[in-house]
Amino acid sequence: MDFFFRKKDERKIAEGKPLLQINLSGRPYNAYSDRDTAIKLWLPPIIRDRLDEVCTYIDTSISDFLRQVLFIHIYGRVDFLGLLQTKHPTALNSHIDTGIVPDITPQVETTLKAPKKSKVSKAEAAKSTTSVKIWVPAKMKADLEHLALKQKITLSNYARRVIITHLLGHIPYDSAPFKASPPFAITEE
Repeated sequence: MDFFFRKKDERKIAEGKPLLQINLSGRPYNAYSDRDTAIKLWLPPIIRDRLDEVCTYIDTSISDFLRQVLFIHIYGRVDFLGLLQTKHPTALNSHIDTGIVPDITPQVETTLKAPKKSKVSKAEAAKSTTSVKIWVPAKMKADLEHLALKQKITLSNYARRVIITHLLGHIPYDSAPFKASPPFAITEE
C-alpha cells in the first residue's frame, strides 16, 4: 500500500518556495461547466458491480466518477488536476467541492469475503444489460463522438471500452466484458 500512497505530511516541500501551480494545456474549458447532454451506456453487470465498489470506496457517485474517467481519457490528468486546483466547475463533483476525497480509508467493511458463486454463464455475464446515464457538457460528448468515429465504433461502445479499460486495465483477467453488447433491440447513442 505504501507503494501507491504516502501521507500528505510526508511530502517534501522546499522551504521558501511557493506551492506548485499546475499549468493547463490552454484548452478553453469555459464551455464545459454545463452538463447539458447525456451519454447512455450499457455495461455488463460485473462492471457495474466494480463501479459500485470503487464509488463506495472513494465516496462519489457513479456519474461523477465516470465523467472524471472520460474527461481524463479525452483531455488528460494534468488538465483535470489543474481544473481541480483552480476549483473550475468543469472538474468539480456535484456533492464535494474538490473532486477528490483526501482520506483513503473507506467507511466500508474491511473483512475479506470469498466471492459469491453464482450459476451465471460466462456469456451471460458478458452481456451489457445494465444501463448507466452520464450527464456531460455537449462539447465533451462531441469530442468523445469524434474519438469513437476515428475508431469506427459507436460512442456508447467507445465509452464502454474506455471505462472497462480504466477499471480493469489493458490486460484484464477475463476479456468477456470487452465482447459485451447491449440488450437486443436497444439502440445506442
